[in-house]
Amino acid sequence: MIEEYQHFYNQCPVTVFSLNEEEESIFNQIISLQDCYNTLLSRGVDDFEAWADAYLVLQGVVADTDDLNAMKEHRVLMVDNDADAKYLTKDASSTQIEFLLKTLDDQIHTISCSPNFNDEKFLAQSGEALKYKLIGLENRSTNIENQMRKALQRRIELIASIMSLTDTEEVWRDVDIRFTRNIPNSLSPTTVSELMQYKGLVSNITLLEMVPFVKDPEEELTRVDEETQKELEMTEFGHNGLAEETA
Repeated sequence: MIEEYQHFYNQCPVTVFSLNEEEESIFNQIISLQDCYNTLLSRGVDDFEAWADAYLVLQGVVADTDDLNAMKEHRVLMVDNDADAKYLTKDASSTQIEFLLKTLDDQIHTISCSPNFNDEKFLAQSGEALKYKLIGLENRSTNIENQMRKALQRRIELIASIMSLTDTEEVWRDVDIRFTRNIPNSLSPTTVSELMQYKGLVSNITLLEMVPFVKDPEEELTRVDEETQKELEMTEFGHNGLAEETA
């Protein structure tokens, strides 16, 4: 023990940010697949380099060093009728390698619940269609968000415990933590029609909560009321002015 001093957090001031309950990263689940993918790519490059440096086999050709140097210099092969010349290469099926790479790539995206964002077909879909493609990723992101929210709430609670020394209220309960997904949202005419069907059945705040781009329904409703009030005031001012001119 070197020194000891008192803190005022009323608990251990340490916050752990966990990705999930297992405290395991997503990458750990696909390390073996990723290693296989990298190995296949590396071996494919090695095979191509070996093909470029392949040995030339001269069958049925009698040639000394001078003859070989002359053929190399003039880029001409001197062979007889029964002679043959070919490169010594390893038979490798590029189709099989491409199939294995695609299979590994699909498995990586499936296990990690992450779609292939480089797929042209995926990017060409509408916002609503993308949501269905992102269900797996969204579920995993929600779990991560819950873990992050718990850690942030604990951190805020620790900060508020110091603030409580001068303020008796638990101000940490007033902090609202929000996470915004970086997912394209599209408000289609069908969505608008569905919202209008609930008009009168649920409150306006509930309707605004169903609109993707509205972050704070209560604040948005307050703005609508203020704008409506201003329009009424301008309308009343116009009628009063018209009434005075008529009189």
